[in-house]
Amino acid sequence: MTDANETSASQEAPLTFNVRHTTFTIAGLSADPQHADDTSLDGAILIVGLVRSEGGLPELLGSAVFIAPGLAVTATHVFGDRVRELLDGTLKVQCFTTGTATTGVLVWTCYHISHGENEDLALLSLRCESPLPPEFVHTMLPTTTRMPVDAEPVTVLGYRVQGVSATANPQTGEVVGEIAGNLLIARGSVTQVHMPRRDPHLLPFPAFTISCGTRGGMSGGAVVDAWGMLIGVVSTGLQTSDEEDLTNAAWMLNAWRHSMSLTYPVGMYPPGNLNILDLSPELCRIEGRSAFTITGVDEVLYVPWTDGDNPPAPA
Repeated sequence: MTDANETSASQEAPLTFNVRHTTFTIAGLSADPQHADDTSLDGAILIVGLVRSEGGLPELLGSAVFIAPGLAVTATHVFGDRVRELLDGTLKVQCFTTGTATTGVLVWTCYHISHGENEDLALLSLRCESPLPPEFVHTMLPTTTRMPVDAEPVTVLGYRVQGVSATANPQTGEVVGEIAGNLLIARGSVTQVHMPRRDPHLLPFPAFTISCGTRGGMSGGAVVDAWGMLIGVVSTGLQTSDEEDLTNAAWMLNAWRHSMSLTYPVGMYPPGNLNILDLSPELCRIEGRSAFTITGVDEVLYVPWTDGDNPPAPA
């Protein structure tokens, strides 16, 4: 899916800033989501919203996670039945990062969305609309191509937003927006791995179930393994008959086969459609990159591997 209002940034001056890949691990977590200090992630997790083309306050819907400069992954279901409005330009995706060490809240506009049918992963190509200081550091999470395994511990992160408001400065007339919410975090273990899908109707894509709860707004948030690598995104939460909270996560498998447009940061990416696997390790850190071979447009060959294996050697 491509935003009908995609624009080019090729005429702008190249943008340079520091890139940092950070692994996220923390001890002493529970299966019940609790507040986390979002400064420890320095803007790697985003709040996802929709805003109407004529302006106004955004409708905040879920979370996303940066995996490369200006490239984030989220859950497709975050957008619900609003896809047609995205395609015709009535709505546009707007994301927000908080907790950055040098800037505070940043506003990002999505100019391209890539996803496939019958899956819950979407790649968001984002352009920062906020002024960036010279010392800005763009932080993202490294990813792994490893297949999740039963009983392995994972950490779930996403935002729970209470509301968004705007206040006009009576002296200058400047309107300042404010987002009230918290980054939530929970720890659980993988209880089931579903390949090639869990359910042909409800979850028709590669997924895994986690023994922890999530709250509204955490959909599309990060699921990281014990080494701090992104292994999936939050898909759906459910509660069993015995009141145990469970969360379904979309495994990153399908993200590796999609092509996308990347024109921001200016001068950082080559022109044309790109696959994540085309990105250099300096821009997108991928553990087990050699497990995939690109065989065609939006087509890849995957050699499964787990934490008990070494990543496969390149073909």
